[in-house]
Amino acid sequence: YISEVATAFKEGIYIAETVTFGQGKYGDLRATSAAILLHREATTTVLDADPTYGSLREPISKVLKYMRSLEYTRTPQDKMIYPILDEMNLKVGQEVFSAPDQFSFFDSDYKPPGEIASSGLVSPEAQLLSVSWLIGLIRGMVQLSREGMTGSKDSFGRVGLLEEGTGEPYSNAVGYLSYQSFSNSTM
Repeated sequence: YISEVATAFKEGIYIAETVTFGQGKYGDLRATSAAILLHREATTTVLDADPTYGSLREPISKVLKYMRSLEYTRTPQDKMIYPILDEMNLKVGQEVFSAPDQFSFFDSDYKPPGEIASSGLVSPEAQLLSVSWLIGLIRGMVQLSREGMTGSKDSFGRVGLLEEGTGEPYSNAVGYLSYQSFSNSTM
């Protein structure tokens, strides 16, 4: 699975049955996305029945990985006088350096009800999984992708972070995702 996704990224082509994705250019996200979503390992239902397959990441780790992978870039408005990811505990359930105690944000032996508990497994990160925090995570990621880190109620960062912008792209943001595909194709 990983090697096929890497090959699709390098070669810019992915063929799923009879459909070809990508334009044959290095880094083509159309080919890479197709490889991730359409590979037989990603679409098989056999793995859905295995409670040990897959992993769950802490919410704040998801946000940081998202920002790093899409090349978060600070704007001139970012004066670094405040924490960029302030008040994240209200949006995703965790905030950097704000664990309630020395053992992190959750019990190490937490077992969510269902398949995991009946299999005798633990999933500490699942303790923070709630609908409201999942919605906050998704809203924040979408807002960060669209408008940058503005500090609006749906965005990551402190609410009321900046005054109104000038109308220029990211003028009211302290940072934005700067990743650009090597391909000019749109998905």
